[in-house]
Amino acid sequence: MSWRAPRLLVLTFLSIAPIAPIAPIAICALGCTTTETVVAHADQAPVAAAVLDSCAAGTMISLDGTSCTPVGVTSSALAAGFEMNEDGWGFHAVRPAKQCTGATRTVLGETACVPIDDCDAAFPPANATVVRPDSAASLASIVAAAKPGSVIALESGTYALGAQTITVNGDVSIIGRCARDVILTAPSAAEPLYVTRGNVSIAGLTVRGAKTGLYITGNASTVHVKHVLFEGVASGVRLYQGAKATIEESVVDTAGFTSKDPVSGVVAQGGAKVEIVASDVRDTTEPLAALEAGTTVDVRRSSITSRVESDAIGLLAMVGGAITLEESVLAVGRAAMGVAGRSRQYSNARDSASIVIKRSELLQADLPFASVLFSAMGGAHLTLEESTLRHASAIALEGFESGSIVTLKSTVVTTHDKPGSQATAIVAIAGARAELFQSAIVRARAYGIVVFDEGGQLTLEGSLVTGTYPGVASVGSDGASAIGIVVAKDATATLRDSVLFANEQVALSLGYAARVDADGLVVDDTRTSADGSLGEGIIAMDDAKLFLHGGVVRRSAHLAIDILRAGGLIESSSFEHNAGGAINVWESTFEKSTAAPGEPGDRALLLVGNTFKETGEEVQQGDVRFTLPKSADSL
Repeated sequence: MSWRAPRLLVLTFLSIAPIAPIAPIAICALGCTTTETVVAHADQAPVAAAVLDSCAAGTMISLDGTSCTPVGVTSSALAAGFEMNEDGWGFHAVRPAKQCTGATRTVLGETACVPIDDCDAAFPPANATVVRPDSAASLASIVAAAKPGSVIALESGTYALGAQTITVNGDVSIIGRCARDVILTAPSAAEPLYVTRGNVSIAGLTVRGAKTGLYITGNASTVHVKHVLFEGVASGVRLYQGAKATIEESVVDTAGFTSKDPVSGVVAQGGAKVEIVASDVRDTTEPLAALEAGTTVDVRRSSITSRVESDAIGLLAMVGGAITLEESVLAVGRAAMGVAGRSRQYSNARDSASIVIKRSELLQADLPFASVLFSAMGGAHLTLEESTLRHASAIALEGFESGSIVTLKSTVVTTHDKPGSQATAIVAIAGARAELFQSAIVRARAYGIVVFDEGGQLTLEGSLVTGTYPGVASVGSDGASAIGIVVAKDATATLRDSVLFANEQVALSLGYAARVDADGLVVDDTRTSADGSLGEGIIAMDDAKLFLHGGVVRRSAHLAIDILRAGGLIESSSFEHNAGGAINVWESTFEKSTAAPGEPGDRALLLVGNTFKETGEEVQQGDVRFTLPKSADSL
């Protein structure tokens, strides 16, 4: 047996939490090699199928390595108006190449903008009271005098409303000829349309230049908005005190409003409920907000886009508010695309707010300043189902504080695949949970998934982490890190029937009393990075415990598993073609047994019924020096 000279292997955590960065990790390993090869075989065993080199995008390799199964979003799950990405990971909305402007809107599935409504349609409605632009000054009094069930029809032209507010407190319809030709103008401090009660319809017009295009309040108010353009306003629609509204085939476009403060699309508060259907929200810094318990904003078949680079929050659900985005596209240039919940740093109460995104495309511009794209905090929930997220943020999805949950179901999270510092898919810290079901994390930079702190939990079922590669090295570090999954500082993880494939440096790292229970886990083709660092399948260190049952670790560029002052149970698993050998143990005891006696002791590794195929010596022992972060604020 010959010993190799030590080599310095450096892993560096970049900042993975907005509240504090994580300290560097350094590992220095002294391994050993042997000329002996241990091969498990039967005398008359059938010839096994060859292990596949890789699987096509949108699939992951099987436990035996001979087949590929779908993961993430499949073409059969696509909604109308969406198509699969060329690289095979996720999908995108079919929509105009340039953002729509004026009295036009996006229709998903169409590559050209379409008019908001038909200016040649029959007009006015039967039995309507017809109003022309020369009566604009008296429009408020006309509406106030209208009897229940009245229809007020606005002929083509510009209605200069001045500072007047048109107050609607009954069952009245205000119908313009069309949004292109009927323009209501108001000064920047005005709120021209104000609904306090009644079943109200507003259609076929443009509201331009106001502070708030439409203000709705009171649980006796139900408003249907159709074919309306809110243009150059500070806020499109605001709802309060249990008001209800449907916004259909309409547009909120704030591009023409000049303000140092954020401009918003639709804001609901105080138990209000709004549905947004087949509509556009354009160039707002804060497109949607749902504030307070019982408040809901439900968006379907709509487009939320912005050419405005901003650090304002895109989707804001707080204090129990709920936002749902379904079969829609959210494509904005901003650092914070969505926040659910309010941190316990500001309130001791648990926040039950939620953001749920279904069958939608989330696209973030490649911004150099982006930090955390989506957050769930204070006990809130963030859920992505059958969706695609492409990002450039340091962290795409963050769960912060106990009770907060980030859930992915049949979803793909990927990056722009460009050089950069860090682009981690999921971080759960301070006791938050992350759950992935049939989902894929693709081409993350630095880290794929990080779960940190006591109470933190990761569940990975039928999911894939692939292609994690180093970001740019941080100042003062010895190199840039790449780890598929990190579980640290008393956090726990359950990994079932999942795959960690073609990640650089380390596929799975657990440390500081973390625990990982893995059943049917595939760790395959872990690679060294360009500087020759690492290539370890799994590293467990500093009182961590690894429980691996019925898994396989194969084709690691170096060792399959490093056990460094750690322990656990490795049972009925297979080690195949690992270039540096199967298992390295340092400052831990190990034992081979025919049966698992129960929970192994601290820093005790038990090996039961495993097989080793062309992978070098089964168990090595070598010296290792290392430094690990002990908390998220260890700097």
